[in-house]
Amino acid sequence: MAAVASKFDRMLKTPPWTRARRIAAIGTSLGAAWLGALFIARNVERKQGHRVIRAWAASMTRTLSVQVTLIGSPASRGDRGVLLTANHVSWMDICVIASITGATFVAKSEVARWPVIGRIATGFGAFLHERGNLMDVWRAKNTIAAALRRGSPVVVFPEEPPDGART
Repeated sequence: MAAVASKFDRMLKTPPWTRARRIAAIGTSLGAAWLGALFIARNVERKQGHRVIRAWAASMTRTLSVQVTLIGSPASRGDRGVLLTANHVSWMDICVIASITGATFVAKSEVARWPVIGRIATGFGAFLHERGNLMDVWRAKNTIAAALRRGSPVVVFPEEPPDGART
C-alpha cells in the first residue's frame, strides 16, 4: 500500500513548469478548435469535417497524455451512418470517442452558451436539444436521422430518467 501511495504522491508533485506547459498546450488546443469552429468547420464538406474533428481530438488526447487503445475497427468508418451510445463519465469521453470516430455529438442546448466549448460544439455541428421539451425531441430525432442517412457518425450519452419518471 505504501508503494501505491508514494507513486500517487509523486504524480501530485508535478513541477510547476510542467503544469504550466500542459495548461498552455490545452489552451492552445482549445484555441485551435475554437478557430477551426469559427473559420473552417462551416467551409468544409461533411467527411472533411469529421477528419478535422478526429485530428483535433487526437491532438487533445496526446496533449493530455491519454493513451487510446482501439480493439477492432471503428464502426463509423465508411459511408454508413452509425449511432453510438455510451455512458458519459467526463469530458475526456468526448475527446477519446471523437479521436477515433470524428463523430458529431448530441448535447443539451445549454452547451451552446458555454464559453469556448459552446462555439466549438456549435461550429462543428453538435446536435443540440432542449431537455424536457417533447417537441424538440421530435426535431432533434429528425435532424439526427438525416445525418445518419448521410453517413455521419453520431454519439449520444443518454441519461437516466429522474426518479419516478416512466421509461
